[in-house]
Amino acid sequence: MEPTIKKPSLIQALTPIVVLILLLMVSVMSIWGSDSLSGANQMALLFATAVAALIGWRLKYKWKDMLSGISDSILSALPALLILLLIGALAGTWLISGIVPSMIYYGLKILNPTIFLFAACIVSAIISLATGSSWTTIATIGVALLGIGQAMDINTGLIAGAIISGAYFGDKMSPMSDTTNLAPAVSGTDLFTHIRYMMWTTIPSIVITLLIFFVLGFFVGDGGSTEEINGILSAIEGSFYITPWLFLVPAAVVFMIIKKVPAIPALFAGALLGGVAALVFQPDIINQNGIKNTVIIEGENASEYSFEWYQEGEKIEGDSKLKNQNGGTYELVISKEGEVASTGIFILPEALDTAAMDNFTLTFDNSINKLGLTASLSRSNYSEAAYRSVINAMTVDTSVNTSSDQVNNLLGTSGMAGMMGTIWLIICAMSFGGILDKLGMLSKITEVIVSKAKSRGSLIATTTLTCIGFNVTASDQYLAIVVPGKMFSKTYRDRGLAPQNLSRTLEDSGTVTSVLVPWNTCGAAQSHVLGVATGEYFLFCFFNIISPIMTIIYGYLGIKIARLNEKKDV
Repeated sequence: MEPTIKKPSLIQALTPIVVLILLLMVSVMSIWGSDSLSGANQMALLFATAVAALIGWRLKYKWKDMLSGISDSILSALPALLILLLIGALAGTWLISGIVPSMIYYGLKILNPTIFLFAACIVSAIISLATGSSWTTIATIGVALLGIGQAMDINTGLIAGAIISGAYFGDKMSPMSDTTNLAPAVSGTDLFTHIRYMMWTTIPSIVITLLIFFVLGFFVGDGGSTEEINGILSAIEGSFYITPWLFLVPAAVVFMIIKKVPAIPALFAGALLGGVAALVFQPDIINQNGIKNTVIIEGENASEYSFEWYQEGEKIEGDSKLKNQNGGTYELVISKEGEVASTGIFILPEALDTAAMDNFTLTFDNSINKLGLTASLSRSNYSEAAYRSVINAMTVDTSVNTSSDQVNNLLGTSGMAGMMGTIWLIICAMSFGGILDKLGMLSKITEVIVSKAKSRGSLIATTTLTCIGFNVTASDQYLAIVVPGKMFSKTYRDRGLAPQNLSRTLEDSGTVTSVLVPWNTCGAAQSHVLGVATGEYFLFCFFNIISPIMTIIYGYLGIKIARLNEKKDV
């Protein structure tokens, strides 16, 4: 006979969340600080998941059922994980192709520091509204805007706040956004009724946000000195071929998303187009990042010797061939039967130094010819260099050296590999959210909260706080919309409130506050893509902070609260 599964008590439901909060406080505030995202936060989520599993065991749940909840939760985040990987690939190819450097270059020439924050918010909003994706907007235009703002000596937290505010406004209002479609679907209304109703809270929120950024523009940043700006422009011009034709690639990505091409194939196409643009417009960078040297030691008796290679005193992998090396000085030790037969120094040319190929130099204590050996140097051709450069840009750390240290700090990406820490965090977060949902802990907490909401205003405020709570605890934007949407839907109907009130509240709170939580999928992703810690930009995401406050105010004042018996929305 199967044991009867028990429902969790409120204390049991809250225990894993309390454990998580305590562990995160220790990690972030006491020990690791901003480095806590490198592993400490992930382990905090796993420890809290283990606590929930122990409670589930006491409630007579089988491990396979709890694992099913975790697996389903992680599976729901799979599209987001693939998007993150493709954003890493896109960032790399858009760097070596000169797309992002060109955006920074023209941005520095056109944008005035006084209106930069205001303009950055508007530009991000327009792109996100057109594409329906805050993630795509932040990973493309947002990265370029961040570079421009940094060159103008504006606080990075402020820049990120302006970009995120605009991007989440556009994402929230776009009919192509997944969350804009999800909220009315779980609430029981249609898409365009939902969007019309959102305008009443969203337009005032973005207007206030733009006013704040406009005023702040008079007090932040000094615009950078003319000499400094000119130095940045010269460094970019000196390393990249800058042309407006490069903007055809981001335009193509925007066009694809407007045409409702799903985000994953659109981003993949954008990454590939960036690679093609690099081959066409940036051959020097392709050579610089892709050409490698291979030293070949040959001779009839070469098999009698062993070969050890060193660079700066550290042993590197190689035998009679030293493959795919950059320019620099290398030491070779040749041994026979355990005794050193010869040592020598090889000076290999840099990638763009073609003349050095004719002056390939080596020095040996004993003549290499006396050992019956010869040394030759081969180099990658352009096809090999092109393939290596593009694949490396998509997958691993990539940078372009310029004459400016400031530009060098801006122009570096980590490819898909750089996204793995964020993906690790998301998987751990979804594990935690999945097991809480499976054990009924999330629904238990919400039931208690709903019982306290007696008035219309308090119900909307409760919904708002629940969505924010789910963003903090379940660590996922979609869960923060779907679960409260399902739980509050009947309550709204029972109280005579039209479903668009619920869908608007879900978006005003669940969609926009996800990016403010460091361990949430959105917060983790955007902080990583922009390279700005959540704690740095949190207070400057004015739109994301104002939106939930606005919907609560509308609820208590009874502004634009539709009733079920209304024939149409005004």
